[in-house]
Amino acid sequence: MGKRPQASTFAAEHALGVLCGPARAVAEVRMFCDVSFARRVARWRAHLAALFDPIEPVAASSALWKRIDTAVSASDGARIRRRAGMLGLLLLAGSSVLLARTVQRRWRDDGGRENDR
Repeated sequence: MGKRPQASTFAAEHALGVLCGPARAVAEVRMFCDVSFARRVARWRAHLAALFDPIEPVAASSALWKRIDTAVSASDGARIRRRAGMLGLLLLAGSSVLLARTVQRRWRDDGGRENDR
């Protein structure tokens, strides 16, 4: 079993609802048995309440969508160029290995001496 979290952290995790299974059951029992822990959970719930308030959607302007599209397109192009560069380096490295292996085999097959042809 892992390290036991600090009471405040454990209370915050329970208040957020991120605990599952046995950890959640422990938190529920602890809230029932430990008034101090129950108060911590209540404080965290009050503190985090704004996260659970509904947020009204706001439509993005067409200028913003153009900026987003430009940024995504630019990053996609840079990513493609980076990948193409990496592919070129990998092909070069692979070719170098094959060339070195071929030279090594020829050298070994010739007994380490040059051909007199």
